[in-house]
Amino acid sequence: MLLGAGLVWPPPAAPGPRPALAQLSPARSAREDRLPVDVEGATVVEYDAQSDQYTFRGERVVVTRGAQRLEAPEIFYDGARRRALLPRRGTISTPTMELSADRITADLAARHVLAVGQVAGRLLEGGVWAHLSAARIEADDRPDAQRAEATGDVVMIRADEEVRGDRVTYDRLARRSTVEGHVVLTRGVDRLQADRIAIDLGTDDAEATGHVVLQRQGQEMRASADRAAYSRRRQVAVLSGRAVLVRGRDTLTAEQIDVDFARHLAVADGHPQIVAYPQEAAERTPPPR
Repeated sequence: MLLGAGLVWPPPAAPGPRPALAQLSPARSAREDRLPVDVEGATVVEYDAQSDQYTFRGERVVVTRGAQRLEAPEIFYDGARRRALLPRRGTISTPTMELSADRITADLAARHVLAVGQVAGRLLEGGVWAHLSAARIEADDRPDAQRAEATGDVVMIRADEEVRGDRVTYDRLARRSTVEGHVVLTRGVDRLQADRIAIDLGTDDAEATGHVVLQRQGQEMRASADRAAYSRRRQVAVLSGRAVLVRGRDTLTAEQIDVDFARHLAVADGHPQIVAYPQEAAERTPPPR
């Protein structure tokens, strides 16, 4: 057992071969394997030379490897496999990702993270941070495979857009997110509910399926359908499959309804039916005598 407040390793090579290090995957670059690991704040350090495994404990232990940073009161580190375990609440961060959770398992060489228990964090995509909270988040932070999956009461906020659901798949390279299970997407005055919503983050278009409900505040408008294609930039929505549009006391039903929010226009196709009520006549001021 060692005591210390700051360490840097790999330590000086011990005499004789180290079979564990010789078994590293050939796919990993020599430069990646040679990255040093800095440790700060550890008051207790345990090291198993046979397995090349470390345990760091302290009020605030910080382990840094290149651009990766781990912080927790207890950190287990496997030097041969470049893997870390944070069994108590901690945080892992990189220039494009930050996650805090009750338990974190991280493959530092592969840049793969599994965070479980009251997970909160953020992911960078297109120059914009997406903030997430969930019961579980699994994330890949490699430059060529930036993908994350969040499950369990997921909330994702990106700019002025908020999405909630049971499961979110977030592909930062493709700039797409898919949300499933009790989905609610809120964008400004618009609120879209569905069983599943696929969002193109580049175009702001969304495809919703299953028990779709679209509402717009300030216009007394509510629409429902089996499916909906919704474009925020063009301010239009296409409702299909038992589509119903209600505005005020008026109701429009059809197989498909195209809605233009900017022009306050709706076009129905496929057995359209409408129930409309005349507007109440405004009170007129008697003409002067």
